[in-house]
Amino acid sequence: MLKPGVKTSEFLAALLYVLGTLIASLTDKLDPKWAAIGSAIVVGLYALARGLAKVPATPVLPATNVQAPATFTQTTGTTT
Repeated sequence: MLKPGVKTSEFLAALLYVLGTLIASLTDKLDPKWAAIGSAIVVGLYALARGLAKVPATPVLPATNVQAPATFTQTTGTTT
């Protein structure tokens, strides 16, 4: 069963990163432009991770309509 997004460690890590960059930009330790870029990347990666977590795993099934490969006979070029 899939946990809700707010109960995952990925959410907590993304939230702490965004809050950290917000605080760093408000205290002039980080340029707001870089804080926004970093936060956008982290939030985008979090959304991608959640989307991939929701994709069901597809089992590998044996192929049913596969033909056997053609046989190859090699002839030698000997003459008698």
